[in-house]
Amino acid sequence: MAQMTFQDYKRRISIIEVALSLGYKLDKSAGVKYPQLVLTDDFGHKRDSIFIVNADRRDIQGYKRHNGAKGGDLIDFIKENINAFNRTGRNELDKINNILAGFIGEERTWSLKDYLAKNNIRKAKAFDLNRYELTPAKNRELYVKYMFDRRNLDMNTIRKFSSNIYQIRDKEAKYKNLNIGFPYRVPGNDNIVGFEIRGSSSSFKSKAEGTNSRNAVWSVDFTNGHPEKVKFVLFTESSFDAMAIYQANRERARDGFQYTAFVSTGGSYSEQQILETMQHYKNAIAYDCFDNDLAGRIAGCRMMLLLEGKRAEIEQKDGSVTFSVDGKDVTLKDDEVTVQRLKDEYGISSDMRQWKAPAGYKDWNDVTMGKKVEGPSMQQHLNELKTHRMKI
Repeated sequence: MAQMTFQDYKRRISIIEVALSLGYKLDKSAGVKYPQLVLTDDFGHKRDSIFIVNADRRDIQGYKRHNGAKGGDLIDFIKENINAFNRTGRNELDKINNILAGFIGEERTWSLKDYLAKNNIRKAKAFDLNRYELTPAKNRELYVKYMFDRRNLDMNTIRKFSSNIYQIRDKEAKYKNLNIGFPYRVPGNDNIVGFEIRGSSSSFKSKAEGTNSRNAVWSVDFTNGHPEKVKFVLFTESSFDAMAIYQANRERARDGFQYTAFVSTGGSYSEQQILETMQHYKNAIAYDCFDNDLAGRIAGCRMMLLLEGKRAEIEQKDGSVTFSVDGKDVTLKDDEVTVQRLKDEYGISSDMRQWKAPAGYKDWNDVTMGKKVEGPSMQQHLNELKTHRMKI
């Protein structure tokens, strides 16, 4: 075989193919515009998640992460995972070339085109509200309660949030099930520009095709149209978590959450989701209510830095996380990653506060369900994955 350049390899090998060989699996609930591949450990806990840009073009294909961690192209992905491959070499460059050569051997049968077609991965359509049958939950709380039962969210909570909840049915979906739709709006605008969707009888979760996840969120406050009165903005990873905070703490809330906004970013967030929300609630303090796992703690660190006008490049590797901010690198072990630790390392005095689920619970909805993390810690599960990755 003639000597090939990295560009030659990129024209013939997809990041998707390489990721699948390492044990990543397609997350079909993440949508069709940017295929998302998730790597889990033997216990089903997420170790890594990447999404693919330009999925149908190997030559310009890339990968990114929602949590701000490093992305790149095919060669970057190989370098990032170089010790997970059963290949040797005289040096790193030689090893990378040997790994790449292993993907274009004579027995190679994997096809990017066939993979995309089989999994219905295509360019996403623009969000179309008319695609959905919508029934407001307001004044119909008894009819929608069964859809929240498995999350142990009670009638009081459902009534409190029902003006921002719909029953929806996707008229273009193969299975036209009735689901729960949490409408996404750009802060300060009433137009619905997407939905966070949750199934009523399974773990199904998704977003409506074309949902604006760049600067739109699910946001609920009880000020009757006076965002300037909001004092606290609670950011969560899901609408269920936001509702669970209310339910778990309403008896102790001195003002009944009258001056609180509950905001779901629908998982990993974009910078604009945070910044535009806080611009809308201009007199409020932001609260990190993200999950207690490593991804949730990194999300809190990112938000703290973002609200201080700082952007971090984040790299996760071998049980540690490296934050690069203003030319200074800080590397912490996974279990050391906290907002307070990062504040101390960078000498930051931030107004952002935290309201995490109590110790032993992954998130606030687990609190309302009484679902504690059992067995070895979640981080131990994640660390164990290093010895179980598939090799080519």
